[in-house]
Amino acid sequence: PDHPAFRWKLTGVGSWRGFDLYTLPEPMQREFAYCFWQIVESGLTINPNYSQLAWWLIILGQDYYAAKRPMRSLVDRSCAEWERALVKTRTKRTGKLGWTVNGHATVRRCYRHLVIAYDPREWWQHDIWSPKFDARIPIRTHEPGRARAGYDFLAIEQPWLREAAKWQLKVALETGLLRWPTIRQRLGSITIFGQFIARRGIEEPWLCADPTDLRLLALDFLAAVKQRRATAGPYRGELIRGATVHNILTDVEQFYAGMADHKHEAARALGDPRWERLGDQHTRLWRAGEKPRVPNRPDDDVYFDDHTMAQLMRHAGLLAAPKEEGGLGDEQAMRILMLLARTGRRVSELLLLDFEPLLPIEKKLIGWSLGV
Repeated sequence: PDHPAFRWKLTGVGSWRGFDLYTLPEPMQREFAYCFWQIVESGLTINPNYSQLAWWLIILGQDYYAAKRPMRSLVDRSCAEWERALVKTRTKRTGKLGWTVNGHATVRRCYRHLVIAYDPREWWQHDIWSPKFDARIPIRTHEPGRARAGYDFLAIEQPWLREAAKWQLKVALETGLLRWPTIRQRLGSITIFGQFIARRGIEEPWLCADPTDLRLLALDFLAAVKQRRATAGPYRGELIRGATVHNILTDVEQFYAGMADHKHEAARALGDPRWERLGDQHTRLWRAGEKPRVPNRPDDDVYFDDHTMAQLMRHAGLLAAPKEEGGLGDEQAMRILMLLARTGRRVSELLLLDFEPLLPIEKKLIGWSLGV
């Protein structure tokens, strides 16, 4: 009860420091305790949304008991089924439609913790990857928070393609071939390819038995990708740029080249011998010059001239200045900006630095370096 994560107040109550879950079924008591423990261990606080969730589950349990349908565990039903049942119970008791603010996110967070805890499979076999819920996923120290949100492989509708993508990306993460933020682009490209072959009615990993048919399929996919339109960003609604087309084609080609190079290991790991039928024709889907060329350097208008850069650095202190003095009160943002200007490194690389990354140099090392 004295843990800092529980120190918040409920409306109309002076203080509140714990949960009374005794009226819930015993499995649910353990499940809620586990969820709270995981949430606190991840550095978050227990807010009123969790109390509301527990309360409405108690009310729902009373309704189910009256209907002779006793509740047992939160994983006995899907997350969507729990959400519908809770909304229905709340509407019946209060006359208010919908759920509370952030209520759905609370249900899904608890449900996700439990699904991973109950699932005996390896982390990479899950359909949703999220380091926030599964500490087994190999990521770098200080991985940016936005990239840690997770990836949903259910966007790939073919089970055989989905499982293969998970296995290959798992190997790439563990060997350092790909980093966690890069998974998003590769997953998106494979999803686009999955949608394309679904329209063609292709249901086999080798795509086409005849190499000529495979070449024609690859060229058709190239043409289809060029007709895609941007769904976000400044060019929304326009045809995607050549660099984006190139990235999608390269991701798909590298995926199939990797599966062909390791087809025997993939077939065994996935329990799907069909991958062993991949051949040399799958290692190179497009010939030189068929993919759009990517410019070697950015456009001229993306550079800061000396005058603009000088102005930027002159006012960098505003990032760290206190808010009452007109600043943003963010010293770390100022440090990141200074490092960007002085080193030219990527933002993602700088965000991975430790808070104090420099180590003192011993005097004897200084003397040795000077030849003393």
